[in-house]
Amino acid sequence: MHYKNKGWDLPLHSEKELAKCKSTVYTFFEAQPEIQFARDHLAEYLLYRCSKCSETIRQGLKTGDQGSTGNLREHVKKCWGEEALTAVKDSTLDKAQAAVRDFKKTWQMTLTLVVNSVTSWFKSFSTRPPEKEKICVVTACWVAESGRSFLVVRDRGFRWLQKEGRPNHYVPSNETIAQDMKKLISRMNWGLAKVLEDYEYLVPIELDCWTSPNHHAFMSIMGRIIRNGTDGQEKLTSVLLDFVELPCSHTAENMANAVEATLKDYGIREKVKISNSK
Repeated sequence: MHYKNKGWDLPLHSEKELAKCKSTVYTFFEAQPEIQFARDHLAEYLLYRCSKCSETIRQGLKTGDQGSTGNLREHVKKCWGEEALTAVKDSTLDKAQAAVRDFKKTWQMTLTLVVNSVTSWFKSFSTRPPEKEKICVVTACWVAESGRSFLVVRDRGFRWLQKEGRPNHYVPSNETIAQDMKKLISRMNWGLAKVLEDYEYLVPIELDCWTSPNHHAFMSIMGRIIRNGTDGQEKLTSVLLDFVELPCSHTAENMANAVEATLKDYGIREKVKISNSK
């Protein structure tokens, strides 16, 4: 049997070598390895590319441990986790390779589908590196839900956690987070508007106003609606309609105008009783 690469032939001259290639550790690497030749034009290493992180791992062909999978196993432990290596231990290589090919096509499978013998080590996380767009959305949601500054993505510790072992991993800038946050807010407002449009009752609102130390006037506009909880019971729920900066101060006219503009944006002007007194 021969592998061909770059015009050279690589003989695998023993059935024992072929048997070694049936190890389930090869499940985690691309099926066809590349070949690295020495200066004497003889094959020196097989180069296996990890199907998860694309790192290349060498397997010697001229040393005493010819065909050893030690380097491959060590990489799998670091990249996929030792539990993953244990999970494929009793699987057949053919079934595992077929599952990996399906994973590459659908881009949605988790390792639970790649190896049937896995238990609960991976749960619902995908083994596919996230796409750039998904990284941006998830990062923006994390920043919002955690009450973090946009500048947190420039933190040295955060960047080390993101890029250590995968230096090409994409980390969005704080400017990108700010832009994505606006998109998420617009999408959230659109969804909330649909909910309020279908709401059959009047919507009571509450206002919270304050002045910042630099004398800017702000106001939050909250709505109260009844929604079904996870337990199926109806619950009174508060929803943030808007957070606005008033043009001058907290006068009744300024507050009423800001509230009316917000209600028109949501299309629920008729569901709220409001009086604008001058």
